[in-house]
Amino acid sequence: MGQEKIMKMGIINIKTHPHSPEKYRSLITDAFNLGRLVKIRGDDWGTTHYLNETADGEMYGEIYRFLQIDPKAEWLDLRRRKPIVDAEGNPIPQVADDLKPNTRRILFVFEPNSHRLFFDAKGITPNLMKQYLEKMLNDRTLQRTYGEVYVEVEASQEAIEKIIKIPTLTRLEIVISRPNDDVYDQAQRFLDK
Repeated sequence: MGQEKIMKMGIINIKTHPHSPEKYRSLITDAFNLGRLVKIRGDDWGTTHYLNETADGEMYGEIYRFLQIDPKAEWLDLRRRKPIVDAEGNPIPQVADDLKPNTRRILFVFEPNSHRLFFDAKGITPNLMKQYLEKMLNDRTLQRTYGEVYVEVEASQEAIEKIIKIPTLTRLEIVISRPNDDVYDQAQRFLDK
């Protein structure tokens, strides 16, 4: 019997105006083709790996998340309990600048019709994915063509229902971002509950 694989999924809503599936497809393609290194937070960075399209127009691919270290910074030899430096006390680089440690692969599927990106949240939290995509999709080169791109973490109705049931909850503030017209009916149904 095969080993069971569990995937924790996150959903990001990507919005730009005016919007159309073709514009979203083009935005994602252009962003991937730039191949920029994007700072996520602290020493965590991300970059695109590959992007493909299915016969029905969905896009899928992979993003790399990695640790960006300063190759000129001092390294510590834990066995000797001393910094690794030359005779003049200058740090000796231990790894080439084009080699990156702690790489995590983040698989995703993007639906241009709903402008939603579904991703494996095992390698990155939804909020960090949001930060990465905001920076990647709002690159100056892309903004000239697509304008400002808005990126939001999408919460499931089940998650909100669980939050409301917390017995010690004394105050709850829900901020609702106005959805695009094409998903307005879904949002209204949720609000009517």
